[in-house]
Amino acid sequence: MPSRRWHKVINVAVALALVSMLGVAFLPQAAHSAAAPTVTNSTGASSVTTSAARLNGEVTSTGGAVTTVHIYWGDNDGGMTPGNWDQVENLGARGTGTFYKDISNLSPNTTYYYRCYATNSAGSDWANSSASFTTSVSLPIIIYPNPCYPNQGQIVTIANLPLTSDVKIYIYDLGGNLIRTLGESEANIEGGSKIVTWDCRNDNGEGVTRGIYIYFVSSAMGKKTGKIVIIK
Repeated sequence: MPSRRWHKVINVAVALALVSMLGVAFLPQAAHSAAAPTVTNSTGASSVTTSAARLNGEVTSTGGAVTTVHIYWGDNDGGMTPGNWDQVENLGARGTGTFYKDISNLSPNTTYYYRCYATNSAGSDWANSSASFTTSVSLPIIIYPNPCYPNQGQIVTIANLPLTSDVKIYIYDLGGNLIRTLGESEANIEGGSKIVTWDCRNDNGEGVTRGIYIYFVSSAMGKKTGKIVIIK
């Protein structure tokens, strides 16, 4: 009976013959090794208003492994120390490509910083440096003329509305009844300011009576309210 050693020699010889004949290797290949990911802050912040911004980033390589992305941000630069940042946004697993996170409740005319961070089973990476942006200055809503005399051909102008976001303006009488809604279709840009005009008519096109009216402005700047006086 052939020995075990002889069977082993035969098996190796058969394997080598198959390799030569088929041009393939039957030897196990080394497992693929993952690498640490790489990440950037992409184009920096965009859509910046008085109270909101979009933080952009990009995973340039996942290193061949599942990669999780975070964005650290705040009104001070925390560098590469997570605990030095005011806020962190966990964006979960991300593939290669761009990503973003919209943030809000920011203070006007304030400089903020952010830095993207990516990690996988092989390591982690911070964007090369922190990106910064400054929120817009919040200007007070201006109403003029106030009081307004429609019988003299006057109309109400509502100025200093935010340039970078849509606005809605609701006008109520003192009884709490909504009489007019104004929006982007009535807006114009004059002298670097977005304005909306009210012709002192209700939504049915009828002239309003004399009295005090309450305006309510809703936009990315937040919500603002005040009074308009109509005199005839």
